[in-house]
Amino acid sequence: MAHAVRVASRVERLPAVATSDWGEQAAECIASFPGVYGVAVVLARGARIDAPLEIDAVGVSAGAGQLGQTPLSSQGALCVRSRLEQLGSSRALTLEQPALGADKLWDDAADLQTLQTWGRLGPGDRVVIIQLAQRRDEADETLFLGAALESLTPVLARRARLALGDAPGAPVWLTSRERLVLEQLILGQSVRSIADLLDRSPHTVHDHVKNLHRKLGATSRGALIARALGRVGVDASGEGVPPAQPTQPAGPLRIGARGAAGQVEAKPTLIPARTDPENLPLR
Repeated sequence: MAHAVRVASRVERLPAVATSDWGEQAAECIASFPGVYGVAVVLARGARIDAPLEIDAVGVSAGAGQLGQTPLSSQGALCVRSRLEQLGSSRALTLEQPALGADKLWDDAADLQTLQTWGRLGPGDRVVIIQLAQRRDEADETLFLGAALESLTPVLARRARLALGDAPGAPVWLTSRERLVLEQLILGQSVRSIADLLDRSPHTVHDHVKNLHRKLGATSRGALIARALGRVGVDASGEGVPPAQPTQPAGPLRIGARGAAGQVEAKPTLIPARTDPENLPLR
């Protein structure tokens, strides 16, 4: 329980703005659970549960694993990311039958099982999907991880909504240079000081600041910094308003295990055991 609280605390510190590595940072937070082989976080859009999802971002991280076991490799993480992006481009991913459990998503090992859940970020069509992979011989951790993942999903959805907002269409991501400028503004640096730091002209930095105001919907320096820190939301006038809360609960937890035939099953609330005679109900 203490570890779940620490992970939730890390999630609450995720960027309050749409940085290009937001999904990656989110996956790293969840991957710190013990016994995890790897974690994938997908930010997507889908108005209906049976509609194909449009993927906006994918984050994959190696897990903590167990003593004596090797977690997901860096090359493996790149392969998982590529496969997920291909699923998005092929329009094969839906919330009704999430394809994150597709065969060989993680690797060719036959001893992996996956836990997956999703949540809407608010009244719009944005969703966040989390899939956690673990080795089947770590079944003792499954009940804990399943409960932790279900309770963590609304927390992650709330933070993702703060970063991505409710506007329709693809999120407006900050560039790496805009993010660096924003960090310096939070530290109280002037445009000229930032220009000296970046070895750029003040005019160039000023353009970055204007882009930040536009992307974050802020009309003053104070509103911009408050928005970046996640202290308040910002309406069209730049005035601070409390950030909205998600209005829909997380989707059902789905747990899949790759059986002897190399297939994947995904059923809500139960651990399917195609080759194992015992089923362990989550509830």
